[in-house]
Amino acid sequence: MLLLLDTNVLIYWLERPADSELSTLPLFAAIHAGRYRALVSEVSIGEFVAGRPERDSSRAAGILLQPLAEISNLGVVPVSLHVWIQAGSLRAKSGVLGLIDCVLVATALLAGADALVTADRRLAAARIGVKVLTWPDWRP
Repeated sequence: MLLLLDTNVLIYWLERPADSELSTLPLFAAIHAGRYRALVSEVSIGEFVAGRPERDSSRAAGILLQPLAEISNLGVVPVSLHVWIQAGSLRAKSGVLGLIDCVLVATALLAGADALVTADRRLAAARIGVKVLTWPDWRP
């Protein structure tokens, strides 16, 4: 199963204690073990860096990119022109989702992902053309 991971899944992986209900460590362990393949959009890397308290964007990016590089079966997907066009169309149709959410959905659709994993319940409720697995309700 190919999963696209939302930014909040990355944050819960790196910033939640392992015993927290929101920790996504079990998901990343399952990906690394080969039970799933996963993708992360470049837009999620940008969101992660923008939300960090570090003033140095290279340092903030390293906090995410180094651990990502160590996980087998996980790749980073560029945000192409096709993704932006699809995202704009999704944004116009949904009327409720923000552009960044639509970029993630478009990335999932164009990459052929089986599901989008997120902690954002709005995405699950939006019926956006891709299966949404809501964390922590869904567990690998």
